[in-house]
Amino acid sequence: MIHTHPAEDQHASGRYLDTTARDAEDLAAVADAAAKDAEAMAGIVADIVAQHAEDLAGITATTADDSQAHT
Repeated sequence: MIHTHPAEDQHASGRYLDTTARDAEDLAAVADAAAKDAEAMAGIVADIVAQHAEDLAGITATTADDSQAHT
């Protein structure tokens, strides 16, 4: 016959749940940090794309001006 100790089992279950809750909190913090990093990266990419668009617009305008000057 197996003898169980309900108080010990309950204590072990409580420790497991505490550990699981801490792990969940840690994972939530990691997910939050990753979301903030992704948001920051998206901002950087948007700035780079905007700068390239401005540069391309300037090149296009200069090329158009040069073309008209030669006609």
